[in-house]
Amino acid sequence: MQRPSSEFGRPTGAQPLQAVQPATRAPGPQAGLLAAVVAALVLGLAGISVGIWALLSSPTAGPVGPRGATGQQGPAGGQGLPGPAGKPGKQGAPGTITSATRDAASPIVSATDPPVGTVLVAQTSCPAGQVLLSGGAEVSAPGAADRNVVLRSSYPVNSTTWQSVAMVIRPLGTGNSMTMRPFVMCGAS
Repeated sequence: MQRPSSEFGRPTGAQPLQAVQPATRAPGPQAGLLAAVVAALVLGLAGISVGIWALLSSPTAGPVGPRGATGQQGPAGGQGLPGPAGKPGKQGAPGTITSATRDAASPIVSATDPPVGTVLVAQTSCPAGQVLLSGGAEVSAPGAADRNVVLRSSYPVNSTTWQSVAMVIRPLGTGNSMTMRPFVMCGAS
């Protein structure tokens, strides 16, 4: 048997529908996390608002305070780039040397057949009124014996005298001698 229905499609004599209540759950960790996120957002927005207000409403800067104490010196920095070239300097005063000459002393000759180690020493000076610039000597022996003699040293002894030392370093052969021709370079003022 069929029941008569009302105009809304509900059978007559049926019981009214009841609203179903959703099940309630106890607050868990997810509810606390949501509350924390919301609180952080609210506090963040409040902090930004306070910062903007402080910037916009701050008065102009006050007077400069006193200078503080000097701090310790820091470590040295690296080498900087080279600077530009400077301007050329002024022309210097003219020098006092107007000419230079080579003044040779008389040759010095060793004994015939000198033993190895024989030395000849010459000290040479410039004529009066001239300045000693440098000096030296030519050392020789005849023929193939020439390679057996050397100029051992040549140097200024003081501001007026130049010393040269020649030496026999190997036998010169029968009848040969070593010859040294000392010289100085002198400047005239």
